[in-house]
Amino acid sequence: MNFFDGLTLSEFDLTFENIHIKGKNTFYVIKENWSYELALLFQEEVVQRVYLDKKVKVIILCSHPHCLTLGRGLQRRTKADTFLIDFDNELREVIGIPIHDIKRGGGVTFHHPGQLVLYPIVSLENCKKKVMDFLREILNEVKGSLESLYDLTNLSCEEDLIGIWTNDKKLASIGLCSHKFITYHGLALNLYLDEKMQKVLSNIYPCGISGDRYISLDQITKHKDNFFEEISSEIIQSSSLFGE
Repeated sequence: MNFFDGLTLSEFDLTFENIHIKGKNTFYVIKENWSYELALLFQEEVVQRVYLDKKVKVIILCSHPHCLTLGRGLQRRTKADTFLIDFDNELREVIGIPIHDIKRGGGVTFHHPGQLVLYPIVSLENCKKKVMDFLREILNEVKGSLESLYDLTNLSCEEDLIGIWTNDKKLASIGLCSHKFITYHGLALNLYLDEKMQKVLSNIYPCGISGDRYISLDQITKHKDNFFEEISSEIIQSSSLFGE
């Protein structure tokens, strides 16, 4: 694992058992309920390494304890965006879970242990892709995995209010950041309904929309197995986007 030489994984609460190699240059890092702060520090370190070795791809598949992340603000680019609602900063003291201010664009998003979060750290220059094209490919890749695993037929990747949707409910949110054409941050897929987060969502507008418009995978499929393990395995084994 020469790519990780000199990196003290324990500083990020990781071991080599968390790292899976596919081919010569693709690494998957898998960790459930990972501290958001440590995961972000790890991403930032890996971004610098991928910049120096652009053929390497590092795909993080994880979940986090309950928290909110707040970007630089909603970007209203379409007619649908004009109806989005920004985060009310007065809620910081009463929300009851950590709030992390981060560098990506967009508004507030949420994390909890019942999600699968995908962070692709990839050189857009090496892949010859634009960031929005890559973002759409990630959405379609995850959508295809869900359709294949759980026979879902009513999923869509909405262009105006971007994400993975089922009818008028949002199943996954996405927000990428690029530093020197290296991507980080990523997609959060809701796997299980979380009562604690539901109470938080009643007071905020994730990605600018009402919290009651979010849905989880266990609400739309009869399958109740280990979604995190199944979907992670499907992405690792079948992904054309993150392959060599």
